[in-house]
Amino acid sequence: MKKWLTLGSLVLIIFCVNAAFADDTAAGAEEIGIVSVAGGVMTATATTEGAAIAVGTVAYTAARVVGASDPTVISTLSAVGGPAAVGAAGGFGTAKLMNDHLFSECDNQKACDAAKIGTYAGAAAGAAGVVTTVAMVGAGTTGLAAVGAAVGATAVGAVAVGATTLVVAPVVATATVGGLVYWWFSREKE
Repeated sequence: MKKWLTLGSLVLIIFCVNAAFADDTAAGAEEIGIVSVAGGVMTATATTEGAAIAVGTVAYTAARVVGASDPTVISTLSAVGGPAAVGAAGGFGTAKLMNDHLFSECDNQKACDAAKIGTYAGAAAGAAGVVTTVAMVGAGTTGLAAVGAAVGATAVGAVAVGATTLVVAPVVATATVGGLVYWWFSREKE
């Protein structure tokens, strides 16, 4: 039960970050220290602190774009490396945090070991989905509006909804797959 409560809290925190708490300037990838994009290659740290920063970057980016004008959305995404970089880093950061804090030292180690693989599988699937989506529709206002419209946004705010969806999707995929794998393997009797 404690694991589900912690998992739910993590997801709730990510979705409930209010733009009023965000800084007035978007931090660049160099300042964040989790994601660096050079020559089209993204690298990320594998520490718990780095993972927490990645998840925080997802929350920060989502908070900055919700309700923002289209140019602000684009400049925020550009400052943090784009929706694919932020989403992928957030997904893998979430996997690292879940594995370190939820799926270690378990009563049912078989379920926890499977869930650890599941979190990374969810992060990879979420990141691949975002990269594929960006490759198909683009990361500009038209592409982000198309993503926003696909998830039900109206014309006003569709760019912000599309950006938020692309940034948060890998985190949700990570938590969902990891949680479902844990549930599946913990149902079995040893």
